[in-house]
Amino acid sequence: MATERIFEGRHLEDALAAAAEATGVPAADLHYRIVEQGRRGLFGLGARSVRIRVEDASPVGLEPPAPPLRAPPPRARPPRQEPRAPRAMAQQPEPNATSRAAAADTLQRMIDLMGLDVQVRAEPSENGLDVVLSGGDRAALAQNDAELRSALQFLINRMARRSWPDVGRIQLTLEGGREGRDAEFIERIRGVAAQVARTGTPHRLPPMNAYERRIVHLTVREFTELGSRSDGNGHLKRVSIFKQGGS
Repeated sequence: MATERIFEGRHLEDALAAAAEATGVPAADLHYRIVEQGRRGLFGLGARSVRIRVEDASPVGLEPPAPPLRAPPPRARPPRQEPRAPRAMAQQPEPNATSRAAAADTLQRMIDLMGLDVQVRAEPSENGLDVVLSGGDRAALAQNDAELRSALQFLINRMARRSWPDVGRIQLTLEGGREGRDAEFIERIRGVAAQVARTGTPHRLPPMNAYERRIVHLTVREFTELGSRSDGNGHLKRVSIFKQGGS
């Protein structure tokens, strides 16, 4: 008679390893069902283990494998028929569509655990995944130069590099917000660059994320006599604008 047992672990591999050790059956040969998918949680909050139900886990009493079948005798060829029009094949999902959905779902759960009314809408881009954040609390993500949005982007990209490496770069934007902020930001940088070009005095900008630093470097290129470089360690770095040949 078949028996069922429950095993759990931080990941599916951990649960399978526990079942294999307890039953003596290799993990690849286990018959199991996932009872609970589990979740990673945010900063240790809301984390749940993966739980599986293992069926027929014991190798005792298994029937021996059936003998190999003999090849049937050759048959006479049927009369040739006119070729049929090929059937339209069902469109297969992109190889990383599952990973993209998992990344977007994880980001949504992180935001939900923070108690924010923000919805995630993810769309594939050329280099990865563009995520638009909408909802009544999206303004909270834009406060302090979008510090919270930048932190979420940093966390989800760190998780993606380990769990979904085929997703690529994940870029978070606020619905209806990036274009206007970018235009204002570029004008500010142009003003600083014009001052450096006029006075020759270098200017060091406040700490910025990678996206903002890229905008600075591209904007400074409009001034042929100026250069820019990033300094510092970690996610946020400072950009210095200086006159070519200066420091």
